[in-house]
Amino acid sequence: MTIFACKFLTSIRGVKSLPAAILTLLAAMTGLSAHCHAESADRPSLVVEDIRCKGNAFTRCTFIRGFLRLSPGDPLSEDEIQNAKLRLSALPDFVSVQIYLDKGSAKGKVAVVIEVVEADRIDNQFSAGTSSRLSSLYQTVEARVAERDFFGTRGTVNLDLEGIAPIYGPTHDGIYTRLQYAAPTLFASNKYFLISGATYQNTAINYPYDAYDKTDQFDIDLSVGRRLFDYSYVTVGYLERLVSQSVSQSRGTRGLFSTNSNPNSNKGWALGYGWNSEDDPYFPTHGSRFSSSFGTSWASVRFRKTWSIDSDSTWSVQLGGTPGTQYRASLDEDQDFSLAYQHTIGASDRFGGVNRGRWYLEPGLSYYGDIAYGRQLLEWGLKFGVRLDTKVFGLVDLYVIASTSEQTK
Repeated sequence: MTIFACKFLTSIRGVKSLPAAILTLLAAMTGLSAHCHAESADRPSLVVEDIRCKGNAFTRCTFIRGFLRLSPGDPLSEDEIQNAKLRLSALPDFVSVQIYLDKGSAKGKVAVVIEVVEADRIDNQFSAGTSSRLSSLYQTVEARVAERDFFGTRGTVNLDLEGIAPIYGPTHDGIYTRLQYAAPTLFASNKYFLISGATYQNTAINYPYDAYDKTDQFDIDLSVGRRLFDYSYVTVGYLERLVSQSVSQSRGTRGLFSTNSNPNSNKGWALGYGWNSEDDPYFPTHGSRFSSSFGTSWASVRFRKTWSIDSDSTWSVQLGGTPGTQYRASLDEDQDFSLAYQHTIGASDRFGGVNRGRWYLEPGLSYYGDIAYGRQLLEWGLKFGVRLDTKVFGLVDLYVIASTSEQTK
């Protein structure tokens, strides 16, 4: 589904399609055991003498050092250096982060150097795809504009826009937009962060057998998060829907229509948990990402794990769709379960100057529940796309999706 369809469908139905066996698989694949956070063998003979920053023209070094849990005089921990790199890489402030050692003033002493490449203050993302799914052909266009260090607060403001227009078959159309502010630090502490925003969604999704979902919602939200362990976090938030209309229709076991008008709970608290150990949010080569949110009228669980095959190739598995980061949702039309192969595209002067890129092939499966005659509807799909980080247009993702559906007995 598109990002807004997933919010309405996958978020509500996806949890039911993730049985305990899959959650157990998540724990096994991400290593959520004592081994995950176990310290590897450090160098006991080395002591941190100094911590320096490099490449930070606009970011204070005290802010950067706050994500490294080492101080002068501490024994060197290579595990902590790697974890700090992941924490800093997850921030929208930096394009890349490298942490390395320099000689100290005496034998056994070292300086830790944190070298960053700061992101542009204005960040653009664009995604466009043509999809043939559930007997419908439609076009999706998504865009994001973000401004960093908003009014000198170190926070990021981003505006997400998504539109979907029908081309042929049952209608898939609608709009989704979100204006959000995210502060990476709160209460003068790097352990806390804040997210607030306003979201509007108006969609009409028609399925086979005259089933449909129609949604018109506008809500505001505020949440506070706390970072845990090496790269995990929890969030507590409040959401209030100022406009909330939702209507769905499906055929029952005897072929009769069943219509459900569900205004949802218009206000309530939400809890979330997630982690991000990926080395890059858009071009990961290893690591995993997990996001979950549970409220009074919705639930969402999403997971991705990536492995390197060689220096140019990776493969990944996703459950529940593409998970977001601590600070924002993903711009991605995805499938409930998918297995993807990605291959690197080298730098080029074409397409406005390509800094990096990859093409990907992603077969997958989506589950739509009981839509007609008491039977479960499944969709088998194949997504092919190209993702580029360009100098002129920002991050660009172009794709096509084709699928076929069937009913279970």
